[in-house]
Amino acid sequence: PVLLRECMRALDAKDRALLMLHAKGYLHKEIAMIMGMPEGTVRWRYRKALKKLQELYSPAEPETGMREQEDSYETK
Repeated sequence: PVLLRECMRALDAKDRALLMLHAKGYLHKEIAMIMGMPEGTVRWRYRKALKKLQELYSPAEPETGMREQEDSYETK
C-alpha cells in the first residue's frame, strides 16, 4: 500500500506546507497571512492539494468496510 508520507512528498512544497498548517488547526485566513497569498488562493490551493492527495493515496487492497461485515451477519 502507498504510504501517506510518500504521497505528501509528491505534492508541491507550498501545497504540502498549506496542508500541514491546516492540519495543525490554522484557519485559511491565518494561512494566507503566513504564506503571503490571498485567502481565496489558499482555499483554491487547499482544495486542489487535497484532491491530488486523495488521488495519490489509494490503498492497493480495499479495506473491509462496515457493509461487508453486515453482509456476513446476514448470511449466518
